[in-house]
Amino acid sequence: MPHRIESVTGVFHKRKWHQVSNEDHCQALIRFEGGRTAYLEQSSLAAIGKARFRILGTEGGIEQWHGMDALKLVTFDHGTRLESKEPFLSDDWDAFYRNVADHLILGEPLAVTPQSARKVIGVINLAEESSRRGGMPMEVPFEQ
Repeated sequence: MPHRIESVTGVFHKRKWHQVSNEDHCQALIRFEGGRTAYLEQSSLAAIGKARFRILGTEGGIEQWHGMDALKLVTFDHGTRLESKEPFLSDDWDAFYRNVADHLILGEPLAVTPQSARKVIGVINLAEESSRRGGMPMEVPFEQ
């Protein structure tokens, strides 16, 4: 989302695996300028799955379920609902790790730099702090 983040709210739970550092279930609500929101949820406890991700807008949406080989797209054209599927492009998840190894061994430039990941880590830290404070919305100091 290219818009300025206004606040981050988080709820993190440790319900089952207390001996590990990761939370069992996490939720974060990110509020952006202009009334835009992002809701993120990750659960290691959920007994039933839901969409891997959904992007919802006023004129359409995109959804992906685990195991699907395509994105579900819904749009509206002159009041008519249109639904289609868009197949995934081929991926190479190992490329990230090869790039890190090539950076460490050969000095190749990183595809994902620490600077590019900094904002994401900052949002995660604010969500964790919000959870520690009972779900209080946290202002985003790096967006001032």
